[in-house]
Amino acid sequence: MYGAAATDGFNTNPSVVLFWIYYVAGIFLMNVTFLNLLISVMATNYERVMETKERGMLIERTKIYAQYVVPLNLFYGKIS
Repeated sequence: MYGAAATDGFNTNPSVVLFWIYYVAGIFLMNVTFLNLLISVMATNYERVMETKERGMLIERTKIYAQYVVPLNLFYGKIS
Protein backbone atom coordinates (compact mmCIF):
# COMPACT_ATOMS: atom_id res chain seq x y z
CA MET A 1 0.00 0.00 0.00
CA TYR A 2 2.79 2.40 0.82
CA GLY A 3 5.13 1.34 -1.91
CA ALA A 4 8.71 2.43 -2.23
CA ALA A 5 8.89 6.11 -2.99
CA ALA A 6 11.97 6.87 -5.04
CA THR A 7 13.49 9.91 -3.36
CA ASP A 8 16.65 10.05 -5.48
CA GLY A 9 17.42 13.65 -6.34
CA PHE A 10 14.78 15.11 -4.04
CA ASN A 11 17.22 15.94 -1.25
CA THR A 12 18.86 18.67 -3.35
CA ASN A 13 15.56 19.90 -4.81
CA PRO A 14 14.01 22.93 -3.08
CA SER A 15 10.57 21.30 -3.11
CA VAL A 16 11.59 18.31 -0.93
CA VAL A 17 9.26 19.51 1.84
CA LEU A 18 6.36 19.70 -0.61
CA PHE A 19 7.13 16.16 -1.79
CA TRP A 20 6.95 14.79 1.76
CA ILE A 21 3.75 16.71 2.48
CA TYR A 22 2.12 15.19 -0.62
CA TYR A 23 3.50 11.75 0.25
CA VAL A 24 2.17 11.79 3.82
CA ALA A 25 -1.18 13.26 2.70
CA GLY A 26 -1.49 10.57 0.02
CA ILE A 27 -0.78 7.79 2.50
CA PHE A 28 -3.29 9.24 4.95
CA LEU A 29 -6.04 9.55 2.33
CA MET A 30 -5.33 6.04 1.05
CA ASN A 31 -5.66 4.61 4.56
CA VAL A 32 -8.91 6.47 5.18
CA THR A 33 -10.28 5.24 1.84
CA PHE A 34 -9.34 1.60 2.51
CA LEU A 35 -10.79 1.70 6.03
CA ASN A 36 -13.99 3.21 4.67
CA LEU A 37 -14.18 0.41 2.10
CA LEU A 38 -13.60 -2.21 4.80
CA ILE A 39 -16.34 -0.73 6.99
CA SER A 40 -18.83 -0.67 4.11
CA VAL A 41 -18.09 -4.30 3.19
CA MET A 42 -18.48 -5.41 6.80
CA ALA A 43 -21.75 -3.46 7.15
CA THR A 44 -23.15 -5.08 3.99
CA ASN A 45 -22.22 -8.55 5.23
CA TYR A 46 -23.72 -7.82 8.65
CA GLU A 47 -27.02 -6.71 7.10
CA ARG A 48 -27.15 -9.82 4.91
CA VAL A 49 -26.51 -12.11 7.90
CA MET A 50 -29.19 -10.37 9.98
CA GLU A 51 -31.74 -10.79 7.17
CA THR A 52 -30.84 -14.46 6.86
CA LYS A 53 -31.03 -14.89 10.63
CA GLU A 54 -34.59 -13.58 10.83
CA ARG A 55 -35.77 -15.69 7.91
CA GLY A 56 -33.96 -18.78 9.21
CA MET A 57 -35.47 -18.35 12.64
CA LEU A 58 -39.00 -18.21 11.19
CA ILE A 59 -38.36 -21.26 8.99
CA GLU A 60 -37.07 -23.31 11.92
CA ARG A 61 -39.97 -22.25 14.12
CA THR A 62 -42.41 -23.31 11.40
CA LYS A 63 -40.66 -26.68 11.08
CA ILE A 64 -40.97 -27.23 14.83
CA TYR A 65 -44.68 -26.33 14.75
CA ALA A 66 -45.21 -28.68 11.78
CA GLN A 67 -43.64 -31.55 13.73
CA TYR A 68 -46.22 -31.15 16.51
CA VAL A 69 -49.31 -30.76 14.30
CA VAL A 70 -49.43 -34.45 13.33
CA PRO A 71 -49.32 -35.83 16.91
CA LEU A 72 -51.88 -33.25 18.05
CA ASN A 73 -54.19 -34.18 15.17
CA LEU A 74 -53.99 -37.83 16.21
CA PHE A 75 -54.69 -37.03 19.86
CA TYR A 76 -57.25 -34.21 19.63
CA GLY A 77 -58.67 -34.72 16.15
CA LYS A 78 -58.43 -32.29 13.26
CA ILE A 79 -56.54 -29.08 14.18
CA SER A 80 -56.43 -26.27 11.62
